[in-house]
Amino acid sequence: MSEGHYENIARHLKSNCSTIEYLNVRGIWFREKSLAMFVEALRRMPKLQQLYVPYIADDHMVETVARKCAHLKVLDTSGCVEVTEDGLKALRGLSGSLQVVNLGGQGGSDLEPEYIAMLINSLPKLVSLGGYPWTGEAIHILASKLGRTQPTKLKYLHERNLSAEVLQSLQLLCPGKKVRT
Repeated sequence: MSEGHYENIARHLKSNCSTIEYLNVRGIWFREKSLAMFVEALRRMPKLQQLYVPYIADDHMVETVARKCAHLKVLDTSGCVEVTEDGLKALRGLSGSLQVVNLGGQGGSDLEPEYIAMLINSLPKLVSLGGYPWTGEAIHILASKLGRTQPTKLKYLHERNLSAEVLQSLQLLCPGKKVRT
């Protein structure tokens, strides 16, 4: 599809979006102008609870959602290489609502476990951190370096390299977990 088609979609969302609670744009490849229009539309979605923006999210989009979508419970930014530490820091603004985050794919693998540990620590309602391959390592950092002893609500996580130390931290901070290796 052409950029013009995506601009029409973004324009429609921008003018008809104040009541949207669920939005999945998987397969819609907003770029440049249409992406800017889409982010502007997100500013006008105060009731948004679930947002799926795989492969197109960046820090600016995540920061916008964190500021304007206070009821967001689910955020899927899988495959997004432009979500960085700054985007993760912005998500702290959703500490009262965010429960599910998917950072998988290329973008998730570039994020340092220390940043993920800080994200987990700042999102008390988080139950699922999908796709990030070193969540166990982040939990270990949370326990060993940041000194957290109170369990998280995390139940679903992904870990590629499960060591004895990581497993011990997971048992301490994620008692209800389901680990995917």
